[in-house]
Amino acid sequence: MSNKDNNAEFIDQLMGFDPSEVAAFNEPENKPAANPYQYRTRPGDVDKKIAEDGHYRAKIRIVYNPHDMKQSIVKNAHYAFNDANGFFMVDSVLAHNDRNCFMFKAWKQLHFSQDTTKVRIDGVDYTRKEWGDKMFDKGEEQFCLVQVIDDPNQPDLNGKFLGWRLPKFIFDTLEARMHPTDKSKAPQDLMNYLFGPVLELDVAPGPDDPTNPQRKTREISYKLSQFETDPTPIVTVTGEDFVTEEEMDMINDYATAKGVITNPKSSQKKKDEAMAKCKELVEPLKVVMNRAVEYVKENAPNIAEEFGYHEPSAELKARAERWIDIVVNKLADPVTYQEEGNTAAPASTPAPASAPVDQMPASDPADDLPF
Repeated sequence: MSNKDNNAEFIDQLMGFDPSEVAAFNEPENKPAANPYQYRTRPGDVDKKIAEDGHYRAKIRIVYNPHDMKQSIVKNAHYAFNDANGFFMVDSVLAHNDRNCFMFKAWKQLHFSQDTTKVRIDGVDYTRKEWGDKMFDKGEEQFCLVQVIDDPNQPDLNGKFLGWRLPKFIFDTLEARMHPTDKSKAPQDLMNYLFGPVLELDVAPGPDDPTNPQRKTREISYKLSQFETDPTPIVTVTGEDFVTEEEMDMINDYATAKGVITNPKSSQKKKDEAMAKCKELVEPLKVVMNRAVEYVKENAPNIAEEFGYHEPSAELKARAERWIDIVVNKLADPVTYQEEGNTAAPASTPAPASAPVDQMPASDPADDLPF
């Protein structure tokens, strides 16, 4: 193509060009993108027409991760930073209980410092410990897989399988019932695709505090939430029943018989009858269970991959290292770093600490049934 043709093509483009489309005017804000696979249950999102008291209510099913059932509760740890280019987050190997994280080591050197000398930075006096605790914003959280059964706040999500940040209160409830410390109690399979119960969510907003308005969104409570007692199989992603009436009858019969077996007050005769009933139903229920596993696998995200630890890229790690260098050097020469316009501010919304890493429950040693 000749220069004349090139110029003609450029002129045609120029004549119809919208100046607002210049790329530099349309760069996305440097904010973490919302994960489309995450389910959020925030009272602040509740329409007063749905709940006048502002409580977030919904029915969900917590289910196993079909891609890796041992990784059905996934831990993530990260540090949130602000530098001259904006907000960014970096995953930490602390998610795997590995303390060789370079960010953790930098915080540790400041946090455990015995130096009580005060250094004035940006108009405030800090010891090394105080400065490190201010600047290193570490968050830990755990995620599980849920199916939304009925959510009037987000009806378009009904039937969807999504990752959910597991509140500590719900985690503690799961652990107490699925991994009881009293070994005489049988673990309850609350995450089973066919036999698990619905969790009725009732998320209360925090207190109205004019002096600290953020308490309303930060101090939300899940303590009114509770598990139902009846087994509730998964549903289809469009909301219809996944099992037939006959299959539901089998599930209920099996659950009832299993309850007799695990009840210490049941007579031996009743236990023997219940065991026989369970064994009669095992094979047909295996067929339904296999279908359920495949269905969830086809329709659910792998929460270990979506919400677990991700090795930071070389560029992201280098950015965090530069941030740490600024934080440390501000202690040595705060005036220079203030004058040069270097910033290293903490994230505005610290992530809440989560519960300890989950351990999946062992099967009941007194029960050789598969479900």
